[in-house]
Amino acid sequence: YERALRTTISRLEKYRTDLKVLRSQTEDVDIPKAASRMALSQNLLEVSAKASRNILQNVQNVLFH
Repeated sequence: YERALRTTISRLEKYRTDLKVLRSQTEDVDIPKAASRMALSQNLLEVSAKASRNILQNVQNVLFH
């Protein structure tokens, strides 16, 4: 459960970094590449968030039922 949360947080940080790359005004930024990486990060983040919610739900079920 703790590992899943850490993974989610690290993916959030990576996603934030990708956003910065995308917003950067420098000429050498590969916008399509940054955009596709950002989309991939977002997908991973959604999957990870769902997994974290499921883990939390399972823990709650075990503890309280």
